[in-house]
Amino acid sequence: MRKIFGFIVVAILAFPITACGRNKAGETGTVGGIETIPATDTMESVRETRTAPGDTGSEPAAEEETIIRAEFDFERRTVMLNSGYEMPINGLGTYSLHGDECINAVKSALSNGVRLIDTASAYGNEEEIGQAIREAIDEGIVQREDIFVTTKIYPGNEMEAPTRSIQACLDRLDIGYVDARVIIGLS
Repeated sequence: MRKIFGFIVVAILAFPITACGRNKAGETGTVGGIETIPATDTMESVRETRTAPGDTGSEPAAEEETIIRAEFDFERRTVMLNSGYEMPINGLGTYSLHGDECINAVKSALSNGVRLIDTASAYGNEEEIGQAIREAIDEGIVQREDIFVTTKIYPGNEMEAPTRSIQACLDRLDIGYVDARVIIGLS
């Protein structure tokens, strides 16, 4: 059952993550073991990187941009995201977990090698998730830097004051930081 679940998670993540960074020309290269695609067309670059031509800052000009394609490492059970961060591919979704059931499920998952914990403000369980992670750290089950925690904010009140919403999530979790913040419902 565990292998089937793992395969389903990988299959769900594989398509959208590996599809990121592809261009029409299909030109590729490798930098530090990560497959890259040079962006040769300015408009294609704008579509893929969501940057406008002529943007200033630390990014190279559109003709010089390199788009990183996500790469899976099944031995380490991680995927290298386009941002350069590694994310575990074996995770626990916590949508329906609350109270002691939530705390015990998260601690059990961490004890059994799960390193990705997904929550959201709308789930109403960020405090329990944070408590479980803090307890697992205190008990020596895991270190904070070995866990990848995601949470989400949704349209409506949370989007009207996103900075306050993000801080509220951080306060409820009380684990120092989150590894990914997902913003739901933007078009």
